[in-house]
Amino acid sequence: MKFFIWNDNLKTGMAEMDRQHRELIKRINSFVEACIQEPRDFDLMKRTFGFLDEYVVEHFQLEESLMLKYEFPLMDNHTHDHNEFCKWVAEASDKISQREFPESLVMEANYRLVEWLQLHIRNRDRNLSQFLQKTAEEKKVPSLLKLIKGDS
Repeated sequence: MKFFIWNDNLKTGMAEMDRQHRELIKRINSFVEACIQEPRDFDLMKRTFGFLDEYVVEHFQLEESLMLKYEFPLMDNHTHDHNEFCKWVAEASDKISQREFPESLVMEANYRLVEWLQLHIRNRDRNLSQFLQKTAEEKKVPSLLKLIKGDS
């Protein structure tokens, strides 16, 4: 099992997105910890997936609303990733709540929550962030500039 380590390679350049990613990583590491305990801590696993259910709604809505508003050209690919991840979270959450979480699903969860998300952040989220930064600078959009910098 791998833990999810935050590093500068995961920074997108958008303060709010990076803040949400750090919180996600903290929760994923709690999940990994719960998986390696003997016996497995299903309550902690369930709480982590409860957080993921909420997180994907909040975080993905933020990204998708920005993609739509500023006409991000790679929106279809990005939202496809989001939809697939949401589907997987719902299925895994259901299995956890039934305490049916075999080793194969633990390994898949570790892959999706660590490896897959790192790739998604480094590629899809960073592309979106770069597009939004360029848009904010070129079109002088104060609200977008504030969001990027994390100004309230």
